[in-house]
Amino acid sequence: MRLGTLVAALTLVFAAFTPVVGAQPGTAAPDIEVTDVGWDQLVLDEPTTFTATVHNGGDEAREEPFDVVVSLEDAGFEQTVTVDQLNASETVTVSTPEPWTANTGRYTVNATADVDEGGTLDENRNANNHRNRSFAIGPDLTLHEIRLDPSTPIEGQGVQVSAKIENVARRGEHDIQTPFTVSFDVEETEVTLTTDPIQQLRPNDPVWVQANQAWTPEEGSYTVNAEADPDGNVTEISEDNNTAQRAVTVKAAQPDLVLTDVSPSQRPAPGDEVAVQATIENQGTADVTDGFDVRFRINGTTHGPDVAAGIDEDGLQPGENVTVSSQAWTASEGSHQLEAIADPADNVTESRSGNNERVRTVHVGPDLVVSDVLWTPDPTAVRHETSIEARVLNQGTVDVTETTSLDVEIPDEVSFSADVSPLGAGDSVQLTVGTWEAPTENTTYPVEARADADEDASEIDEDNNLREEQMVVTEARPDLVTSEVRLDPPTPASGEDARIEATIENNGSAAPEEDIEVQFRVDGEPVGEPGTIDNGPVEEFGPGSSTTVTSDAWTTTTGVHEVSVHADPEGNETEIREDNNEATREEAIGPDAQLVDIDRSPEDADVGETVNVDVVVANAGTETIDDVPVDVLVDGEPVGNATAEQLEPGANATVSVPWASTEGDHTVRAVADPGGLVSEAREDNNAREESFSATTSADLQATAIRSSDDPRTGDKLRFTARVANTGTAPVEGSFTTTFHVDDEPIGTVELDGMGVGNSTTAVSDTWTAEPGSHTVRVVVDADDAVREEDGEDDNERTTQIRVAEPDGDQPTRSGPVNLTVSGISVPDPIAPGDAVTFLATIGNEGGQRAPVTEARILIDGEAVGQPEVDELGAGQRISVTSDTWNATRGEHTITVIADVLDDADESDEEDNERVKRIQVGNATSPDEGNEADGGLSLGPVSTTEPVQAGQTTRPTVEATNRGPDPVDVTVTFYIDGSQLGEASLVGLDPGQTATLEGPDWEPTPGEHTITARADDAQAETLVDAGEATDDAPAPGLAASIAALAAAGFLRRRW
Repeated sequence: MRLGTLVAALTLVFAAFTPVVGAQPGTAAPDIEVTDVGWDQLVLDEPTTFTATVHNGGDEAREEPFDVVVSLEDAGFEQTVTVDQLNASETVTVSTPEPWTANTGRYTVNATADVDEGGTLDENRNANNHRNRSFAIGPDLTLHEIRLDPSTPIEGQGVQVSAKIENVARRGEHDIQTPFTVSFDVEETEVTLTTDPIQQLRPNDPVWVQANQAWTPEEGSYTVNAEADPDGNVTEISEDNNTAQRAVTVKAAQPDLVLTDVSPSQRPAPGDEVAVQATIENQGTADVTDGFDVRFRINGTTHGPDVAAGIDEDGLQPGENVTVSSQAWTASEGSHQLEAIADPADNVTESRSGNNERVRTVHVGPDLVVSDVLWTPDPTAVRHETSIEARVLNQGTVDVTETTSLDVEIPDEVSFSADVSPLGAGDSVQLTVGTWEAPTENTTYPVEARADADEDASEIDEDNNLREEQMVVTEARPDLVTSEVRLDPPTPASGEDARIEATIENNGSAAPEEDIEVQFRVDGEPVGEPGTIDNGPVEEFGPGSSTTVTSDAWTTTTGVHEVSVHADPEGNETEIREDNNEATREEAIGPDAQLVDIDRSPEDADVGETVNVDVVVANAGTETIDDVPVDVLVDGEPVGNATAEQLEPGANATVSVPWASTEGDHTVRAVADPGGLVSEAREDNNAREESFSATTSADLQATAIRSSDDPRTGDKLRFTARVANTGTAPVEGSFTTTFHVDDEPIGTVELDGMGVGNSTTAVSDTWTAEPGSHTVRVVVDADDAVREEDGEDDNERTTQIRVAEPDGDQPTRSGPVNLTVSGISVPDPIAPGDAVTFLATIGNEGGQRAPVTEARILIDGEAVGQPEVDELGAGQRISVTSDTWNATRGEHTITVIADVLDDADESDEEDNERVKRIQVGNATSPDEGNEADGGLSLGPVSTTEPVQAGQTTRPTVEATNRGPDPVDVTVTFYIDGSQLGEASLVGLDPGQTATLEGPDWEPTPGEHTITARADDAQAETLVDAGEATDDAPAPGLAASIAALAAAGFLRRRW
């Protein structure tokens, strides 16, 4: 027999032999019954009074007093109330005399009537003298379930473990504000995980929280446990619902091939041959060690054979991808389906196989479509202005070069048209075509948009130009818009009363049905009673209405506050839009020093130059700030400070701190009120950082282009260009210099590095001169291999040359070969240390063709080149160049000798040599220098035009003020010691350089010395205006030959 059955039977037996306590059946007697238990309120931490309702259901009054005992289980609360008497059928409700303060928990209230200590009750029944009632109050942290991502984990794959928790609050909106965590553990492992602390949990709003580390499992079956608040920090109704479990099976590690992209190798035009490319990524947890193929299909037809993925010996590891290309496909006009399938033979065992395929549609040619039609607001209301827009997309692979039209129509209502500018392949544009007010409520209108409505563009598909969407129009509705939140007064001081104001408009098509409540809040707390917009019986706040609402007074406090105004906060009105009913504004009350900007001046300062760090400080608050100290730090190190004085609300000031710039990238930080001396509304806007770079960099320039003077048709010309580094850093690597004549390349020179201030000469290939005018162009660093401080703007230089037309009146040359050196070209000026190349012009003035010969170029008798001279026809000339010579200070003699080995049988051997004197650096001695007492330096000296006998030019010189103060400059120019004239400049600032230009000068043939003097500063240069004169006798040919022999350049005996 079951125990329960036995107890019931014994109870019946006991009842049968036990005397009846109380009134006997059929005897008139009272029947006291507790019919209800209750309370006046249940509010956490507030007093609660319990009640018990007692009824006499008997047929006789209870004349004697009796007690009603009310108690609260597990709370130590018990109160007794005495009822004096209770007539038959009478009911009475009693209350506990002392209240109970409600605490978080689950409770049972017991009420018992007519408690007789003697154990006898004078009533018909005593089983109904007791009643209880349970309740819960306070927050209750509940953990509902555990989630794993991925839900079916793979061995070695990271698993994110999360739990869904909720504050199932009872008897009020009770937040959990005590920080707590959720812990996880995996049974039969040592894995324990936890979440970051949850700071607050609002009632009845379930959230998912995630462990702050992933679980990387091995293959097998596991049970994951989760517990909310394992440390018991939270006071809650019950701890019994804080845990959950989840069983999980972890599969063995496997690869997972995912086809992430399929596309043409380039955007094809019709007729282009392209490959279809597929990218496959291993998103699994194990390597792909077996090879696999990729199958390509175009428009459903297999394209070419399957292509091996090309996995190396290491396999395709998790996270790696491989791109595979099909055989070439000739794209034809139209839309095509490009498809790729990874591992079509299922050679690879994967965790998933449904992601091995991808399809993409490619529209070859131009193809305009309407990709979207939209309107604002959506849905809209009857008689409400609605803005209509459409987006046009060129989904093709070829540009649409024509301007096309977009037509948008609501049939039988309205139509719009707009021009669409040319659209590149893949580009789109969104256009607002117009506005419209729907005339009928609760109606759906079709909106049709057509791209290329006038068929201006030739497209691959004209049938996809139309798109239709359905516009839903509701009944007339209001649209309450809150804007322009402000304070009155606008800039209240802390502690001053201010009122919140805002503008509210009805932008809808109907008046509100009721008066509109307006809620004012500061930092989320209501300010006074809500305001009201009175709509009135005549719909006073109808469409287009606007009003200003004002709050009760708010006593301001120092700090940053969020001020908000919300029309119809409870959503009582059905509106066109609900997202524009509230407006907020941040108000900083009190002083508020704010760092607005950091800059530097000058921005292009060189390394080592003093720059000003300019800091803009503003007062974004409502009270005046007397003084704002500002500290400036560079890379964390203080460099100075300044003070912004007397900042009124809304005002700003700029303060500057000097800093000597150093090379590198720098972080400049400015801090207002670093010592916290100003009591401010906010402190989080007092600092600002900016990054600046102060770097040295090269600056390559092409400073001059030279060639033979007076070129003739058929001459074999070479051009030289002087390449200089005028920057502040050396060029470390190599760079190229290119030469062009009329945009046709005539040579590329690779130069290897260049120091600061250094220069060298680049030489072109040979160009056979053609009659007419030509543009010679030199581009330094043509490949942009060098980062330069002034960009690339000065890397290119051009010059014009004119090649004389053949003159039929010239006498026909006759006689044997006659080789001459007709000119020597040198860079001007030349500085000590420059790498210099000289260019000489050798011609055949005889009547017969000259054989290949050899020339020699010497500096001060030392050979610096032995260029080979090609065959020269009668009257033909050629340019030859020396090797590179590193210039040294002083005066030097250049000698060029033609046919030094006497390979040609000439009519005249005496004109095979030419001499030119050059000056390197200033003519003054190194001890004297070229700097005047005031710090003025001169140099280099140059001319405005190439120096040619009989042609006017002007001498120029650069003047630099190296002193501390501005100076006035007067330069006197001399030609061969004779004064030519003066040039003046007023106010040359410290560190500045200016070019002064002298008067006109028409040189005579020969060499000339140009000298520029200003006080004690002097610079000069040597120029050649044509044929040498007797003033500069050339060393004899025998002496030159002797020098060559001594240098070991001659290959045969004389």
